[in-house]
Parts: sequence; structure tokens; C-alpha cells
Amino acid sequence: MKNLINFFLFTLLIGFTFSCNEKGEGPVVNEELNIDYFNGIEAGVAGQVFVEHGPEQKVYIE
Repeated sequence: MKNLINFFLFTLLIGFTFSCNEKGEGPVVNEELNIDYFNGIEAGVAGQVFVEHGPEQKVYIE
């Protein structure tokens, strides 16, 4: 019985591992926002946020 439970949990773990890879579809949308001073970044969707330091302050979304 313990082996059956372990097998079930292992199978469930493998299933969750392979189901997490979502790929986007459609064209990549680029947008540059000219905004005033800001002191934080919040992303409402799953993704990566890259911050670069430079002489001007702007937001580029891809």
C-alpha cells in the first residue's frame, strides 16, 4: 500500500512538472512609455522584469 501511494505521488509530481511550461502565442508586442519619475515596478502577469540604469528614465515593454 505504501508503494502504491509513493508511486501515485511520484506520478502526480511528474505530471505537474511537465505541465508548467506555457508558451506564448502570437506576435511580440513592443511599447515604449514616456513617464515621469517612478520608484517601483509591479508586473501583473507572469514574466521577467529587467532593470537598466541609464541617464534617462523610461519604460520599455516587450
